[in-house]
Amino acid sequence: MDASPGTMKKAGLTKKTKSLSKSTLNYLIEKAVELKLKQACEMLRKKPHQE
Repeated sequence: MDASPGTMKKAGLTKKTKSLSKSTLNYLIEKAVELKLKQACEMLRKKPHQE
């Protein structure tokens, strides 16, 4: 993920995040992705499987 203004906007990040260190930003993104994956797994588990 590059840090161009367009990409930052697309990711819903504010100008404030530009002052964060790259490692912090990567950590936050990692955590967000982890959370999304967990939520997706939960939803899949709750849904009856349709084949």
